[in-house]
Amino acid sequence: MLRFADELADDNSRFFSFSRMPEYSKLFHAYSQSLHSVNIKKMENEDAYFIQLRYFLDLPTALCEYKKIERDSNGEIKQISISLIREIINRTIKMECERRYCTRFFLPYFILKHIKVEIEIDLGGFDGEERIAYTLEESGYPDINLEQLSDLENRIAELEKYITSGDII
Repeated sequence: MLRFADELADDNSRFFSFSRMPEYSKLFHAYSQSLHSVNIKKMENEDAYFIQLRYFLDLPTALCEYKKIERDSNGEIKQISISLIREIINRTIKMECERRYCTRFFLPYFILKHIKVEIEIDLGGFDGEERIAYTLEESGYPDINLEQLSDLENRIAELEKYITSGDII
């Protein structure tokens, strides 16, 4: 639950000026600067709640590329470059995963159904603004991680080789 709370606490009050900041920290502060409000709201006609996130940024900031360090699928550390708008989308998806996990422990005391995201991008000049809005929620039948099952199938196939090779004691 702490990881979920930490995601919600990354609003613009945590922003710190970029001067004298390590290169790999700038993305996280740009993210915080763009997150203007995090609200937990009660749903109409239900005893349930949702989270509403509002981001505001200008077009150059949205498309600005930042350096980031992350681990690849093999656990190796690598440096990538990512735009702030893509980082916002990735972070909201991560937040949704955290919401789903925490929901297991909130029930039946607190029902948190979904996350609504609104991103307003000032296009500058007379072009106005672009608005991106989406809702992250669980719907339909739960999925199984098929990649894990594929790995299990490969391991079983390796075990089956022992039977066919006659190496069993």
